[in-house]
Amino acid sequence: MAHRWQPDLINLDFPGVFRHVYAKKRRQLRLQAAINGMMFFLCRGPLRTKRRRSRWVYQATLQLSSLIERPLSLYGGFDYVQIDSLFGDRDTGQAFFRVRDAVQLKYLAAEILQLPDMVRGLTSRYCAPRNDAMAVFLARLAAPSRLVDLKRKLALNWSTGKLSSIINAVGMHLYRRFKRIIRLDLRWFSLARCQAYAAAMAAKGSILQTLIGFFDGVTYEICRPSARVQRCMYSGHKKHHCYREQALVLANGLIVSMFGPYKGASNDQELLNWSRILPILDQALPPTYLFYGDKGYTVTANTPRLVVPFKGIAAQAGQGQFFNARMSKLRVTVEWPFGAKGFGIKSEYAFFQQRKVSAVSPIWLYWACSTLLLNVMTCLEGKAHNQVARYFGLHPPTIDEYMQGI
Repeated sequence: MAHRWQPDLINLDFPGVFRHVYAKKRRQLRLQAAINGMMFFLCRGPLRTKRRRSRWVYQATLQLSSLIERPLSLYGGFDYVQIDSLFGDRDTGQAFFRVRDAVQLKYLAAEILQLPDMVRGLTSRYCAPRNDAMAVFLARLAAPSRLVDLKRKLALNWSTGKLSSIINAVGMHLYRRFKRIIRLDLRWFSLARCQAYAAAMAAKGSILQTLIGFFDGVTYEICRPSARVQRCMYSGHKKHHCYREQALVLANGLIVSMFGPYKGASNDQELLNWSRILPILDQALPPTYLFYGDKGYTVTANTPRLVVPFKGIAAQAGQGQFFNARMSKLRVTVEWPFGAKGFGIKSEYAFFQQRKVSAVSPIWLYWACSTLLLNVMTCLEGKAHNQVARYFGLHPPTIDEYMQGI
C-alpha cells in the first residue's frame, strides 16, 4: 500500500516571496492569502485534484494557526483582539480605545468594572474573554464606524452578530451593576463636599454663595424612527429626532445624575419633573444649598432648590441683566462634559458624533455607560482629565473612593 502523503508546514521550504510576507506581517497575516501562495507552489505536485486540495487546506489551517501568536480563520483576521499589538503605537491605541495603555484597559475590565472572566452575549451562542470584550466595547464607543469597519480595524474574524452581541452584553453588565450611581449618586453630597463646591463657585464669581451644581437637558441624535413614534421623538428646538436625558454636574467635574432616556419632544422642565431628583435631594441635603439651570427650567413651589435666570422684561433690567451675565459664565461649564470639542462624552466617545445612529440600537445604553466611563477616567487621571474640575480648582475623588460602597 502506497504511503499517503501529508503536508508538513513546519519543514516545508516556502518560496522566497511568501517567506518575506510571513516575516514582515507576522501579526496581521491573513490565512487565506497564505494558503493561496502555497497552493500555487504545491498544486503542481500531489495536489492536482480538488478533493485533495480541500483536505490539504483544512490541515494547513490547523498547522499554520499554531505557528503564529493568535489563531486565524480561513476568512482572515484573528480570533482575539491583539491589545498589546494595537498599543505598540501609543497614539493608535489611545485613539482606538480612549485609555492610556493596555495595562489600564485590562485594569479597567478586571478591577474597576469587574467584568466576568468570560463575557457571554445576550444570546448564549457567543462568548468572549473579558479583555477582548472590554476592548471591542471601548472601540465601539471611540469611533463612529460600522461593525464591519470595526472588525477590519481590530483584525477580528468575528461575525457582526457576535460583535454586536458582545458589545451589548458588556453594556448591559455595566448598566445593571452601576445603575444606581449612573441615575443618581448621593455619595458626593456630604456637608464638607458641598461647602467645598460652594466656595469654589463663589471664588469664580458666583452671586449665589450656596450654589453647588448645575442641571441641564442633554440631547443625542438618532435616525428618523418608524412612523409610529416619529412625532414624539422629533425635537422642534434641535430640528432632528433624538433622545433626551436629565443631567446633574457638580463642581468637582463628576456627572452625578443621568436620568433617561426620554422622548425628544420633551423640554427641560418635563425631564426634571419626570426624574424626581429634587425631592430626593431635599431629603439628602441641608436646605441652604442650591442648583442652577438655564431658561428652559421654571421655579415652582415644588422646586425651591432650583434657581433660573431672569426672563422677559426682568432680564433686560440692570440687576437682572447683571445676574444673568455673571451666572452664564458659570452655567456654561455644565455643557463641557457632553460637548463634542475638548473634554466631553461626544469628544471622548465619537460614536455619538455620527448623525445617523439607528433608533433600534441601544444608544441610550451606550450613553449611560459612557457617563460611567467618563467619571471613572476622571477619577483615574485626576483633574487633568476633567475640564470642569480644572476650572473650579477642585480635585475629583480617587478611583478607590469612587468605587467604594458599590
